[in-house]
Amino acid sequence: MKIEIITCPNCVRLISENDEVCPECMFPLKGTEKDKVVFLANQKLEENKQSNLRNAIKLGCYVLIGIGALRLVITTTVLIGSGLFESLNPIYNSKVMIGIAEPFLISSLLIILGIAALKRPKSFLTSGLVLYLIYTVIELWSASFSFVTFAVRAMVLIAIVRALYSAFKISKEPQYYEDDILHN
Repeated sequence: MKIEIITCPNCVRLISENDEVCPECMFPLKGTEKDKVVFLANQKLEENKQSNLRNAIKLGCYVLIGIGALRLVITTTVLIGSGLFESLNPIYNSKVMIGIAEPFLISSLLIILGIAALKRPKSFLTSGLVLYLIYTVIELWSASFSFVTFAVRAMVLIAIVRALYSAFKISKEPQYYEDDILHN
């Protein structure tokens, strides 16, 4: 008895005509039209879910990059406007130099972590979230905040946490890899 080879109508793989379902994509070859429509609808829902997870990860990465860049621009503008760059003497003003270096360091780290998180979201989004939380707590402790500032910080934290949640959720699915985030 010769087994006929057919093409799966869903994934276009070569399979045996005796198969009830495609061994690759689980398409119900011998199912009713309703079974096939339900399968295709569920498949589309899963694709949309994965796309939403990847988009949330991208948003978290871009938020880290944007916050770092915005902080860098604001810090530079304030320093240039105040004339501190011209009056710095590193030998006598080490406390001032540390105070100036800190915002540049944190901003640069946020940008670097955001860029790195596009490739490896779990580890770098976690690091970015921890850095941003520490930075926010220190600033909340040392300065007065308006409601608007607090609300913006809360939205940033929500975006980063949502991205981190998505990174962990998408990694549980074996067919989706972190490298796909940039390409989808």
